[in-house]
Amino acid sequence: MKGSMRMRDRAREKCKGLVFAFCSLVCLLPGSSLAMQQGEWSLDINGASWHAERRYNDDGTRRKYNQDNPGLGGSYAWRDWLDIKAGFFENSYYEDSVYAGAYLHKDYYAGNWTVAPGLSLLLVSGYDDTPQDAPAIAPIPVLGVTFGHRALKLNLGLVPFGDVEFATLQLQISPQNW
Repeated sequence: MKGSMRMRDRAREKCKGLVFAFCSLVCLLPGSSLAMQQGEWSLDINGASWHAERRYNDDGTRRKYNQDNPGLGGSYAWRDWLDIKAGFFENSYYEDSVYAGAYLHKDYYAGNWTVAPGLSLLLVSGYDDTPQDAPAIAPIPVLGVTFGHRALKLNLGLVPFGDVEFATLQLQISPQNW
């Protein structure tokens, strides 16, 4: 019983964080009520990460990085070169994280297929009580490339700096493009 209550509390906190992050970003958009109707959006399924090192030091104990990072998010194409995104996931230290930010990119098309290299500028929570000892909300730039069909894309991210280099994987589903 106690475990299921803890899971419900964690899910509730994730949802609150996601709603807060998304609403904050929408409020920053000029003419946001029109912009949300004009642009494309996607459901983002956060899934995995890979670390250059397999383990980290946690107060003298060697622990394995979490490389399964389930979570959900959403992206909104505000401009053809700028996506606004927010979501949550379980981070590499088995802590809950919430993120919000922007993906600046250049799209290259071949019919309905696209490749879009770019840079995500994100604010991320959940690393303050970890060996990273980051601020409660930390800025993280992520190099990335998104590729696939307009309706179903993969987003690969790379953070090639910091204590440990890592890569991320996210699936983007755009129902309006089916």
